[in-house]
Amino acid sequence: MAASIPTKRSRRWFFALTSVFLLLTLAMGIALWRLLQLDTLTSLANDVVRLDRAMRAVRWTIIALVLVSWPTLIKWVANRGACAAHNSARWLNARWRVVGWLIAMELLIGTSVLPSVFRLFGA
Repeated sequence: MAASIPTKRSRRWFFALTSVFLLLTLAMGIALWRLLQLDTLTSLANDVVRLDRAMRAVRWTIIALVLVSWPTLIKWVANRGACAAHNSARWLNARWRVVGWLIAMELLIGTSVLPSVFRLFGA
């Protein structure tokens, strides 16, 4: 199967979505900075510890939403003509692989398993 060459339109969409997510992340960071009135690094560390459970719940909710909405999202993209029929079938089949990677990243990074493993082996 030949690799598809990105079109100008798809590159434009990628750039636009990346820019939107970057600006939203920056805006959320500034809003949280002002809302929490962060003055010192110790207050930041305390706030991160305090918000850990809520952020973990948000991440698991996002993973669940990806799992549940995946077929609908792929059908919507296919109906818009953004991908061919054989590609949409391939993307539908990739749902569990994507969710599996999201869960693996959450377990390894979000729950601090890697630092625990490094401490266990003395690295």
